[in-house]
Amino acid sequence: MAESRYALLVVDSATALYRTDYSGRGELASRQQHLAQFLRQLQKIADQFGVAVVCTNQVVAQVDGMAGFNPDPKKPIGGNIMAHA
Repeated sequence: MAESRYALLVVDSATALYRTDYSGRGELASRQQHLAQFLRQLQKIADQFGVAVVCTNQVVAQVDGMAGFNPDPKKPIGGNIMAHA
């Protein structure tokens, strides 16, 4: 990347592979930790090379009893790690 000038890095569906590689609540901590490391690496690339980073993400429908009170029951995948990235 240092030899050529790039202005934009796009990561399509940042959490898709994490949803398939890490399944169940038993692996939640390790999944979130690895996702945080991935996002930190993207931040370092953005800072070091001066590029913009755009991440797309998946959403899931909230199907619990409270969904009726929420006009948009969709929420992003990735928990607080993605919410605060």
